[in-house]
Amino acid sequence: MGGDGLMDKSRYVQLHRDILHGVTSVHQGFMPELELAGLSAAKGIWAFSDHLDFRGAPGPFPSGASIIRGYGHYHEEYVKHGHAWRISSLRVSRLKQEELVGGVFRSVAYSGDNDGGHALDS
Repeated sequence: MGGDGLMDKSRYVQLHRDILHGVTSVHQGFMPELELAGLSAAKGIWAFSDHLDFRGAPGPFPSGASIIRGYGHYHEEYVKHGHAWRISSLRVSRLKQEELVGGVFRSVAYSGDNDGGHALDS
């Protein structure tokens, strides 16, 4: 990860491939707020919820959780290449995360713009 907190696309993909190997994962994005910034650039914010079940994975999440439920926002920037739009930058900000550890859900709250995820810059 660079000094600006961003990681390149290949590092982002490899990190998530390693962490999520064998995990059952459901991500839902909704209520997009999209803004065009010209003919070939845009940005958007999507509310999301996710559910990650580590019980079929080789090991638990680093915190020891077997299930994680999260809520927050995807902050994305897009560029248009030909007729297709591509994500050029992505940041995940979590508002709340719940982790199932030892059969009990515990809440991990995030305040302000605390980034509970990772930033990607292509």
